[in-house]
Amino acid sequence: MPQPENYPRAPDALKHEIYVRIFWYHKHGESLLGEEKLDFLSLYDLQDIFDVYIDNVTLNFWHVKTREARLLQRLISHRININKFIYFVEQKSIS
Repeated sequence: MPQPENYPRAPDALKHEIYVRIFWYHKHGESLLGEEKLDFLSLYDLQDIFDVYIDNVTLNFWHVKTREARLLQRLISHRININKFIYFVEQKSIS
């Protein structure tokens, strides 16, 4: 994905390795139904997908809505169904 120009970029000395996953629940349930790793996404990709400035590389967490679901669908094997399930993306620093 191209890097957006709207967001400030962290200096190379502050770059972290990150772990990204998408996970889902039934709309009216509390049990985790599944998850997939998205470890090929960068912080810049997440900024583009969720249209946010990531100012904390340690932990970020987002609710996936229709727009984001369309962008993420081509990246995962699970068929996203936002009418039946609720989705979240989590990013954690691992370095």
